[in-house]
Amino acid sequence: MSLHMDGARLFNAHVATNIPLSYYAKFVDSLSVCFAKGLGAPFGSMLMGKKEVINKARIYRKQLGAGFHQIGMYAAAALYALKNHIPRLLTDHLLTKKLAIMLSKIKGINIDPSAVETNMIFFNVSNFNVNSFEFVDRCKEKGLLLFPWLPDTVRIVVSRNVNDKDIYDAADIIESVCKELTRGIVYVS
Repeated sequence: MSLHMDGARLFNAHVATNIPLSYYAKFVDSLSVCFAKGLGAPFGSMLMGKKEVINKARIYRKQLGAGFHQIGMYAAAALYALKNHIPRLLTDHLLTKKLAIMLSKIKGINIDPSAVETNMIFFNVSNFNVNSFEFVDRCKEKGLLLFPWLPDTVRIVVSRNVNDKDIYDAADIIESVCKELTRGIVYVS
């Protein structure tokens, strides 16, 4: 049986753990990486593997109608991202940790900041008697874009276009929404 690794967040894992990228790759037959997620390239993923895996993937790509003209422009953006943006991922992780610490102080949100290792935070909104879609919509009305990961769970992703001020603004908006939702709720300990 062949083993494939979806390495969409491989660069984040590499930066967070300091494990060499080659170490992850040696345990799989094929590996894909994304140059857009985290690295900020406008487009692109790459599939890597042994020659027979890549040849088979090319056949599937043609059968499914995938293919791009002037792919060199995309490759140049991906190469630039690889050469210049990997160190920035550490900043994303640190900003995410800072946000996790701030959110952990908001009544009704249970986040363990020590469990936040990369640039993602997940938190449950069921304490506010809303689902994640309603919570996210309320945040969006105030200018903050979040993702309703599960019916009761919100996902936050901090990426290269986010700065320190944005972290404080995000925490303020989330706290504001939480306060609006908790009016009249009595917490039982």
